[in-house]
Amino acid sequence: MKETGIIMSGDHPKLILDGIKTQTRRVIKPQPSQTGNIFVDKIDREILTMVECCPYGQVGDRLWVRETHQYLNVASTASEHDFGVKYKADGEIKWWRDNAGIMDYPINEKIRPSIHLKEMFVRIWLEITEVRVERVQEISDVDVQAEGCQYPQWLGSHTSWQGAYKALWDSLDAKRKPTKFDREQGITEPITPSYAWVSNPWVWVISFKGVE
Repeated sequence: MKETGIIMSGDHPKLILDGIKTQTRRVIKPQPSQTGNIFVDKIDREILTMVECCPYGQVGDRLWVRETHQYLNVASTASEHDFGVKYKADGEIKWWRDNAGIMDYPINEKIRPSIHLKEMFVRIWLEITEVRVERVQEISDVDVQAEGCQYPQWLGSHTSWQGAYKALWDSLDAKRKPTKFDREQGITEPITPSYAWVSNPWVWVISFKGVE
């Protein structure tokens, strides 16, 4: 069984804990190629291969959630150390013990990005129940809700569930990317491409359930 870390930002960890979010979409990198009139057949074959090679795992594999956090109140004795880890999504604090005394974190450290959460401090484990490949704009109303967009405030001025998800997607995947200057061509181009909703990228669709 494979175990893989996956970043969940904002209030997504809380939505998972509350049983609301049971699905996530991640951009496929690199994107599948498109070649003339054989586009459909080629993609059909690639989809079968890509599902089998999903970097996050297959059905039955597990994901451990990286989330925004903060270390608190390190209390130590001669033989053991206690670490308080506060999870930003819902403010929960969990205490962890390092009997070997190998960890050394400052008290009340600043809030740390989710990517820095160590596996030993993970509180959310998930089991993959389905993996498939599709265009991001193919998302259904049911899947929008499975992604966690089912609160009225998410809709705002949008006219559809898909509109709500579009706003969420672009807030995460259409941000301005770092750029580099190509001296030979005299142009500036992004180091990492943007995967905005309008570009309709191919994505991994990963469904999951919580693991006690």
